[in-house]
Amino acid sequence: MSEVRDTTAYDLHGALTLRTNTRIVPEIPEYLRAETADPDLDLIRLDEMEVPKPDAIRSMIGQRSVCDLGGGEVFYQLPLPLLAYLGVSGNWAFRVRGLAETKTAIETALPYVRLKPVESRVTELLSKVVYLVLNLKLWRRGYALCHASSVARGENAFLFFGYIGSGKTTASLGLMDSVCDGYLSDDVTLVHRDGRVFCWPEYHPAHGEGISVPGLRYLRKRQHSMVVPEFPIRHTAKARYLFFLESGGNRVREIDLDEAARRVLLINADELSRHWNSPGSQIVNQYAYFYPGLDLGQAFREFAGIIDSMVRRTERAFVVQSNSPKYETLRELATGLG
Repeated sequence: MSEVRDTTAYDLHGALTLRTNTRIVPEIPEYLRAETADPDLDLIRLDEMEVPKPDAIRSMIGQRSVCDLGGGEVFYQLPLPLLAYLGVSGNWAFRVRGLAETKTAIETALPYVRLKPVESRVTELLSKVVYLVLNLKLWRRGYALCHASSVARGENAFLFFGYIGSGKTTASLGLMDSVCDGYLSDDVTLVHRDGRVFCWPEYHPAHGEGISVPGLRYLRKRQHSMVVPEFPIRHTAKARYLFFLESGGNRVREIDLDEAARRVLLINADELSRHWNSPGSQIVNQYAYFYPGLDLGQAFREFAGIIDSMVRRTERAFVVQSNSPKYETLRELATGLG
């Protein structure tokens, strides 16, 4: 079964609109579905794509596989996922328009997608491309997708940061049955530089509950199971408390906001590296080579500035260590916060 679907559009809280006909993982929540005829980012899977004729090409780089077509349009021929390692000939084609502009369109096509391992890998890599481009576009508008979970009490948001497997999902859901009254997000949290936190209301089973043998995930469709939460959804809240989750003895240590901003940036840089480790890095880098309006250095400075600004609008930040995956020390701490 192909991952190509009917076209679906999403409105990311007025920050950006996306339209696509392919599966993206992690899934964008159904809560954000919307109708739009003019998306800020359009990602479309095609059955096939023609290679540009020589007289349409303005310049080429690499092994003649990346072509500037002029007018902010670049054509790419990238190696086939998985199959290139087996010596199978063919290319994964991309046509990208307006990556440095307000409106961006990405079209892509490749053969052999009916092979399940290839389709699973394509979905994973294409999703990384989408999230990388989404981030670049959001940063220009003062927003950022953070690797964090979040819940709310009243208008105050509690944000939980940590590396993969640190227990963000468990910690945030553990507060929803007593301390907090509004669910915001799991794993992906949309924030604004002014301290607003926006819901991304779906969550997945805790890491480690899926397939543990690395190669097997490509022999079946790699499922990133997303579950619609049963809790009341809080559309938006103000970031007030930050928690950094670690394993260890049951200890809590308050840190200043300078240190909190540094840690948030490092954790999210680690997550961004996963998006960068995809065809997205070549697409973005070589597009910027042709079109200097896509200033990657400035983009990452904007991201750092958004994180710093958001953190400085919070009230307190804590490092929470726990021997228990349920983080009882966190519950005690959160209960006592005003």
